[in-house]
Amino acid sequence: MWWYRALRNRIEATLRARPMPAGPWLDVGCGTGGLLRHLATAFPGQALHGLEYNPRAAQRAAAKSGAAVAAGDAAALPFPDSCFAAVTALDVLCHAAVDQPRALAEMRRVLQPGGLLVLNLPALRWLHSAHDRRVHNARRYTTREAQEMLAQAGFTPIQVGYWNSLLLPLMVAQRKLLARGEDAASDVAPFPPWLDALLFRATEAEAALAHRGMAFPAGGSVLAVAARTWPEAASPAPQRAPRMTFLSPTEPAPSVGLSIVVPVYRGADTVGHLVEALSALKPAGGIEIVLVNDGSPDNSGDVCRALAASATVPLTYVEHARNFGEHNAVMTGLRHVRGRYVITMDDDLQNPPEEVVRLYDHARLGGWDVVYTRYAEKKHAVWRNLGSRFANWVADQLMDKPKGLYLCSFRCMSALVAQEVARYSGPYPYVDGLIMQVTQRIDSIEVKHFARVQGRSNYTLRRLIRLWLNLATNFSLLPLRMAMFAGVGMGLLGMVGAVFTIIEALTKDTPSGWASMMTVMLLLAGVQFLILGVLGEYVGRAFLSANGKPQGVVREVVATRAARGEAIMHEAQPQQAPGA
Repeated sequence: MWWYRALRNRIEATLRARPMPAGPWLDVGCGTGGLLRHLATAFPGQALHGLEYNPRAAQRAAAKSGAAVAAGDAAALPFPDSCFAAVTALDVLCHAAVDQPRALAEMRRVLQPGGLLVLNLPALRWLHSAHDRRVHNARRYTTREAQEMLAQAGFTPIQVGYWNSLLLPLMVAQRKLLARGEDAASDVAPFPPWLDALLFRATEAEAALAHRGMAFPAGGSVLAVAARTWPEAASPAPQRAPRMTFLSPTEPAPSVGLSIVVPVYRGADTVGHLVEALSALKPAGGIEIVLVNDGSPDNSGDVCRALAASATVPLTYVEHARNFGEHNAVMTGLRHVRGRYVITMDDDLQNPPEEVVRLYDHARLGGWDVVYTRYAEKKHAVWRNLGSRFANWVADQLMDKPKGLYLCSFRCMSALVAQEVARYSGPYPYVDGLIMQVTQRIDSIEVKHFARVQGRSNYTLRRLIRLWLNLATNFSLLPLRMAMFAGVGMGLLGMVGAVFTIIEALTKDTPSGWASMMTVMLLLAGVQFLILGVLGEYVGRAFLSANGKPQGVVREVVATRAARGEAIMHEAQPQQAPGA
C-alpha cells in the first residue's frame, strides 16, 4: 500500500541523514517485517533486530527479512542495556495496549548514548475516527506533544514535524465528513493501481518539499527523531505518579499486573479485612494496593499505617490533608499506581474481594479499556438505590456513554485510561465522565453485592446531590441548553398570553385582575431564577478552577517493600495537586 511505502522511504531517509554510533538497529513493533526487509535491502550488512508482540507475526518477520526477531512486550524489551545504535517504532506508542511511559523508558535503556530514536505517530486528536477504533489507536499527537513526551522520557528531540500533509484534506473528508459507523473496517485496504501510484507520488512530492526546508503546519502523521541524552543523564521516572515515593532512590519500582485503589473514609473497622483478603489474591502479574485516606475523622490513618508496616504485598498509603470527596481520592490514587490494570473499589466490603480477579481477567483477556460491574441485587437502602438509578439516567442523557451501562465505583481500567483520567486537574472530578471522554471500549459483568458490614453509607443525600452536580455541570452543556429552552418556551407562552389579553381587552369589558398578573409574574420569575442558578453554578465552578482550588492535597505518603516488610514514611508540606 502506498502509505507504507512512503513511510519506509521516510525512515530510510532519516537514518541516512543522521550520524549515530556504530551498532545494530532495532524495530519495535515490527509486525510482519515490512520495514526490516526494506532496511535490509537499503543498508546491506547492517545488523537488524525486531520485536513483535504476536509470536506468529514475529516468525513471519524473521523469515521475510532475515533479521533477528524476538516476541515480546515493548514495555519490557528482552535486550541488554545500551546495545542498539538506532531504535524505530512506527505507530506503536499510540496503540491502546502499549504502556507509553514504560515503552519509552525501555527504548531509552537499550539505546547507546547518542543513539537515535525514530518514531512515527498518528497526528491530531480531532482526526480520531472509526479507523483508529478498528486498529486500536488510542492516542494522536501534535508536534508539541511529541516533543514534550520525548523530553520527559530523557531524549533530546532533533526533528519533529508533520508529514502526509498534502493528502490531509482527503483524510479529513474520508474520515470525518464521510464518517462511518463504529463497525466500519479500517481504511487500510488495497487501492486501484492508478490511485495507489497517484497517492504515493503525492507523498514523494511532499518529501521533496520537506527536503528543501518546507515545514507543514499539520499532517496525518508526526515523524519524530530524537537522541538518547548525551552526556549521559539519569532516566526520569514515568510521569504517571508525580510524587510517588519509591522504596529505594536508585531502584525504580517494578510494574505489576494489577493495582487496586481504595478510597478510605470512616473505614477503620473494615479496611484491614479488605487488605487481608486482597493480599491473598494471585492475579496474573502480581498485585499492589493503594489506600487513600480522604481526611477520615476516625482512626483510619493509624490502621492504614499499621497495614503498611505489616503488608505482604506492595502497599502505598496516601493521606489527604482534609476530606475532598471520593472521586478526588480516586484521582489521587490513580497517580500512585504502577499496574497495567487498575481496579477501584470501596472500603466497605460490599464488593467481595474474590470478584477482583474475575473482573481483572475479563478486562485483560478481553482487551477492554474499562469494565464496569453491575449487580443482580443491590444491598443498599431503597432511597440510595433510587438515587443511583436517577444518577445513571441523568448520565445517559448528559454523557456519551453506552446506553444502559450501569456506572459503579467497582470498575477496572487499563493503565492507558488511568493515565489519561489522572491528567485532569479540575477541583470537581467525576471519574466516570472522564473515562467516557477517553474511550468507548467498555464492557460490564455481573458481580455479587453484599450488605454493608459495619456502619452506614458515607453517601448522604447532600453528597449524592453534589455528585450529580459534578456530573451535570462538568461534562455537559445540556443544563444550559435546557435553561435556554425554558426561557424560549416561557417567552412564547408569554406572547400567547399577551395576544389573548389584547383580544379580551378589545372584545370584552372586564376589569384587570391581580390574580392573573401575579401568576404570570411568579411563573416568569421562577424560570428566570432557574436560569440564573444554572448559569451561577457554571460560573462559580469556572471561578474556583481559575483560582486554583486544589483537587487534593497530600499530607503524607507511605510506600512499603513487601519482600522485606519495610516501610518508609515521608512527610511533605501540604502541596496543591491536581491530585498529588
